[in-house]
Amino acid sequence: MDKTVILCSASPRRQELLKLLVPAFEIVKSEADETCSCSDAGAFSEELSRRKAKAVWERLTAQRQKEVILISADTSVWLDGEEFGKPADRQDAFSMISRLAGHTHTVVTGVTVLDDEREVSFSEKTQVSVLPMQEEEIESYVNSREPYDKAGGYGIQGRFCRYISGIRGDYFTVVGLPVSHLWQVLKTFGFR
Repeated sequence: MDKTVILCSASPRRQELLKLLVPAFEIVKSEADETCSCSDAGAFSEELSRRKAKAVWERLTAQRQKEVILISADTSVWLDGEEFGKPADRQDAFSMISRLAGHTHTVVTGVTVLDDEREVSFSEKTQVSVLPMQEEEIESYVNSREPYDKAGGYGIQGRFCRYISGIRGDYFTVVGLPVSHLWQVLKTFGFR
């Protein structure tokens, strides 16, 4: 592959996962607007991943001197038809975790892969069940500062794992990058 791969995300989790598929890539964080009026979870995450990729594409177009492939992703958490973004503050994080505790919710990661010739977007959904939590447990988790840069206010690979009673679907979708589905798409772009 003679094209430069660019990940449109500053997420350390996505960077770790992409390294499993692509050993060398650059990072260009997207500054795209992350609001969306879509009420469908898959359409919501796909739209945001597309918007992020196109924002980076437009920024790079004027200065680009090499062929590139952009990969962008957006992860959202949904419970009872409501999207839970990244918590705005401590109270928001506490509210999110309180609502997720004792319930099964849906995590959706939308991904867009884009080059000069085409654009492919897809999304994966995973069901995540959270154990009931006491108020002190929620307080302790929120005080850990872990919730603040994550959709839904938690990271399944962090301290919150102690409250996950089960998942149905792709674990890596919850972490932020559906690795196996992305690999199948990347193969159509010439990766081996």
